[in-house]
Amino acid sequence: MKDSEKSFTGSITVPEFVHDQDETDYVFEIVADDYTSQVRKSLVPVLLQKLLKFQNDLITAHESDVQHQTD
Repeated sequence: MKDSEKSFTGSITVPEFVHDQDETDYVFEIVADDYTSQVRKSLVPVLLQKLLKFQNDLITAHESDVQHQTD
């Protein structure tokens, strides 16, 4: 079995985040046995990009619920 085919269990926790925080403000708590550095290098950048899109996704999902009266 190749190293890339091994499986393991672990977790990534983002203790707290808000929709408009900066990229450097995210904290990732990683528990992945001996693979923490690989997870931080390979998976965290993907997760970070998803979280950075959260504000736009939130606006898109709820923009039809927001009404603005113009008089």
